[in-house]
Amino acid sequence: MAGGIEVLDAAVGGAPAVAVHGELDLATAPELSERLEEAILATEGAFVIDLCELRFLDSSGMHALLRALGLLGREDRQLVVICPPGAVRSAFEIAGMSDVFTLYESRRAAAQALVPAEG
Repeated sequence: MAGGIEVLDAAVGGAPAVAVHGELDLATAPELSERLEEAILATEGAFVIDLCELRFLDSSGMHALLRALGLLGREDRQLVVICPPGAVRSAFEIAGMSDVFTLYESRRAAAQALVPAEG
C-alpha cells in the first residue's frame, strides 16, 4: 500500500463507517470517492469516516470528503469524521475545513456523540 489507501468497513457506535488508511491525495481520492458513495448509498443514518490511520491529506482528498458531506446532506444525514491531532487534523485547520466537518479526536468520542438512525 505504499503511497495508496485502504478503505475498510469499521462501524462506530452502531453507525456505518469506513476507516481510511494510508495517503489521501490526487492519485487515491477517486477511489475513496467511489467507495464512500457506495457505502453512503447502501446505508442509513449518520455515517462515520475514521481517519485515525491516514498519514497524508491534500486538497484532492479534502474534495472527496466534501463530496461525501454533500451526498449525506441531500438526505439530511450527519457525517462524523474521526481525526486525532496531527498532520491530517492540521490539514483540515489550514484549509479552513475544521468548522465545515464535525471532527472528533477518537472513535470513542465519535460513538458517544452519534445520534441513532431514525427508522
